[in-house]
Amino acid sequence: MSSLSVLERVSGFNRYQNAVYDRLSNRRLMVVLTVVPVILLLLFVLVLPILWAIWSSFHQIPLFQPDWTWVGAEHYVTQLTSNAFHSSLWKSVIFAVGSVAIQLTAGIGIALIINREFKFNKVVRAIVLLPYLIPTALLGYVALWMFDTNWGVLNSILVNIGVIDVGIQWFGDPNFAMLLLMIATAWKYAIFATILVLARLQPSRRGTTTRHASAGRPGGRSSGTSHSRTSRASSSSSSCCAASGCSTSTTSSP
Repeated sequence: MSSLSVLERVSGFNRYQNAVYDRLSNRRLMVVLTVVPVILLLLFVLVLPILWAIWSSFHQIPLFQPDWTWVGAEHYVTQLTSNAFHSSLWKSVIFAVGSVAIQLTAGIGIALIINREFKFNKVVRAIVLLPYLIPTALLGYVALWMFDTNWGVLNSILVNIGVIDVGIQWFGDPNFAMLLLMIATAWKYAIFATILVLARLQPSRRGTTTRHASAGRPGGRSSGTSHSRTSRASSSSSSCCAASGCSTSTTSSP
């Protein structure tokens, strides 16, 4: 009885397992179980806050009162006619264009340098990738420390070599703040341009090496061409020898 009950339990478990496998093999069910939860999460995390922000922008919301007052497009009209908005928009455009230009220039230059074969090339490549691995917030704190007025690295170097007498407020001066922000941003994201350009240069470098190696042989021909011509010459000479040997044996026979 005990063995029969064990067999029945095992067979029942196998039937249950097969039924689960059959259900999971259904494509529609797998879509519901895998794709739909991700879509719901994105709706809850991304789409709903954006819709809530757009809806609240048409209301006047007091800070300490729960009542919302409908104002329509008044906030948009106020911002579009504000001089502060125009100034901030123009500075944003300058920052975007300038930072991208610096990133492309620095990225292409670094890619051209590390694409060359020199000693410690792999070490230099690893050092170049370090800013990309550092979190953006930490990189911002490093930039603040480097350009600090009192104990920043840049001010210390300039004071020690006698270029300046007192530290400069780099981020407090409008003439330097924008440029330093562009440089700090390029320090983080120029590696993208470096990776893309370096990936494009790799096949070209290998092809150039192959062409130089083949050009170094006599006549500038590749080894496959010379080998095939040597093979044809040897086969023709062997056929001639075979023909001459055949004629000799014919004349020497009685």
